[in-house]
Amino acid sequence: SKRKYRVALVATHGVVTGNMISNMLMRHGVFCQSSDSLATTLSYLKASTPAFKICFLDARLLEETPSPVKYLKRLRELSPKTFVIFLYFHKHLEMLKCCEPYIDSSMLLCVRDKSMIQLLNKLITRRNSVANTGGRNMVKKMSKSNFSVLLVEDNKMNQLVARRVLTHFGMK
Repeated sequence: SKRKYRVALVATHGVVTGNMISNMLMRHGVFCQSSDSLATTLSYLKASTPAFKICFLDARLLEETPSPVKYLKRLRELSPKTFVIFLYFHKHLEMLKCCEPYIDSSMLLCVRDKSMIQLLNKLITRRNSVANTGGRNMVKKMSKSNFSVLLVEDNKMNQLVARRVLTHFGMK
C-alpha cells in the first residue's frame, strides 16, 4: 500500500484559521500537520521525513520573534524545498516586504469566525429591522429563513474559506 505522509504544515496563531485551512486542504486529499508556535514549526520541519511540500506561515507568529527574517532563513535551511506561503493582515505589509526573499507566495488572512458572525448579525439586523439578540443565536435563527449573502473576494483560497464559514451558518 502507498505510504501516507503529511505534505502541508499549517503554522497559525489562531485556531480557527488553522482549522479552516487544514480542513480545506484535507477535503482535497492533502494531509496536514498544525502548529501554533515558531519553535514547534521548526521542530516539525526538522523531524519531517519526507519534507513538507508546503508551509502556511502566519505573520502573527513571526511578530513573536525579534527577527522574522532570521527565523525564515532558519526555516529555509531546515527545509529548502518547502513552498512557504506567508499569511498576513494589512498591518503586516512592512514585514511582508522584508520577508519576500524567503517566501514563495503570500495571502491575506481570511476573516475570523467571530468577525464573520458579527458581520452577519449586522446584515441580518439591518435587513429585517430586528433587534440583535446577540452571539450566534441570531445567525442560527435567521439561517432557517431565505437569506442570501453576496461574497466578493478575488483570492480563490479566501473564497473557499468564506464559503465554508457561510455554509456552516446555513447561509446561501
